Amino acid sequence: MKKALLVICILSIILVAGCTQPQTINAESTSSNENADLQPDKLESSDEFSLRYSDILKKVFGNQDGEIKAVNGISVDSRGRIFISDSLNNRISVFNQDFTFDNKIGVVSGNGKNQFKGPVDAYLSDSGLLYVADSQNSRIQIYDSSLLAYRDTIGEGYGLGQYNFKTPSDIFVDSKGYIYVADTGNNRIMIYNPDRIYVTTIGKGMGSGNSQFKGPSGVAVDKGGRVYVADSENNRIQIFSPDYLYYNTIGGEFGSDNDQFKGPQDVFIDHKNRIYVADMNGNRIQVFDPSGNYIYTLGGTAGSGNDQFSGPANIFIRGTKLYVGDHGNNRLQIFDIIN
Repeated sequence: MKKALLVICILSIILVAGCTQPQTINAESTSSNENADLQPDKLESSDEFSLRYSDILKKVFGNQDGEIKAVNGISVDSRGRIFISDSLNNRISVFNQDFTFDNKIGVVSGNGKNQFKGPVDAYLSDSGLLYVADSQNSRIQIYDSSLLAYRDTIGEGYGLGQYNFKTPSDIFVDSKGYIYVADTGNNRIMIYNPDRIYVTTIGKGMGSGNSQFKGPSGVAVDKGGRVYVADSENNRIQIFSPDYLYYNTIGGEFGSDNDQFKGPQDVFIDHKNRIYVADMNGNRIQVFDPSGNYIYTLGGTAGSGNDQFSGPANIFIRGTKLYVGDHGNNRLQIFDIIN
């Protein structure tokens, strides 16, 4: 699935290797005084809330222009153009607002510019740059989203250094242009400034303690600077303060209850600081308020009907629209966010 088909197999080998992690932030839980700006009564709350089915993008399974083999990472620009990382076709396909095919990046598998090996995410920043997690090449490629022209690369190949990755699987760019990369195989979140210069790392190696990860597969940042990590194999969302210190956890147990997950693959935050989680093996999207309290579930039963999913692996929000990469059904479902 987004991180399952192309990353998990590689990840299982990496985890056995047990390589020593580079020095990272000592992100322990901070005191209540230090986190005064993070207290729930300081955050926005949600009253009535729901998600209503709006539309669906479903294309023929194949490798011709306009066809898709694997819906993974998704992003949408202000004009409604949809960018889909089609990992099995090793390309980024672009569709217009009416779902007609527009253009693509990538033609054949490779490690050159404009080539990919298993791209699993495509994130569009506010500045109009498109960041692609070129997973099996262990790098992030950057493009101008208007011209689809290559701009830059972050990553010097497979490894443990500040500019190395092991199967990166998700990207987020905050309002200040800082770049967050879920470096899944290294069990860490790498952070770079707008000039692509390394800033710091969140993560203290593989494990289930605070600030430890097992296969982090999604990352997001809210408007207050808090960082949310989909800690997939630990079945939880870890939350970090704007200075990258551990703050809180949602979940932590495998299951189908409202506060449990089955391999959460992605996380996204809306304009009211509500937390959306793609619970891939639970075939559902779970929504929590800014304090981490459960408020809503979309789906929950595997299927191919509207409001049903088969391994939802990626989510994106543009305005009041929620876009869900329904990987197992090879389609994109779109929902209206009510309130």
